[in-house]
Amino acid sequence: MSKDGFFIDLSSFIRQLNATPAMIARGARNGMQDALNEWQAEARDEAPIGPTGSLRREIEQELKGSGLNIEGEMSNNVYNEGFNYAYWQHEVRGGSGLKYIDNTAEESKEKWLNQIKDDIKAELRRSGW
Repeated sequence: MSKDGFFIDLSSFIRQLNATPAMIARGARNGMQDALNEWQAEARDEAPIGPTGSLRREIEQELKGSGLNIEGEMSNNVYNEGFNYAYWQHEVRGGSGLKYIDNTAEESKEKWLNQIKDDIKAELRRSGW
């Protein structure tokens, strides 16, 4: 190296850059789990109570995938002597169903998307970005 030159050590930056996809995935997974929890609570509030309350209780969530490919789902199945009462309430009742799962998702999806983005940003900030 000449006496007019200088050296920049980028190894720390490169390590952080290489770790960024994992940070983003962690933030997205946390945000998606928060959104699923909220979706489940809202859908339970909207579902008919019914004689036993099982329709609300049996709304289930599932977080699938890993890394940057994750997906959240909500389902509801309540059977009585082979009849899927939850399906009937959600899809059939009154001609087009009550859609308590779909409606709550439609009403809140923009908010949840912003929450997921915020969780990703927070994860990146915690990691030094």
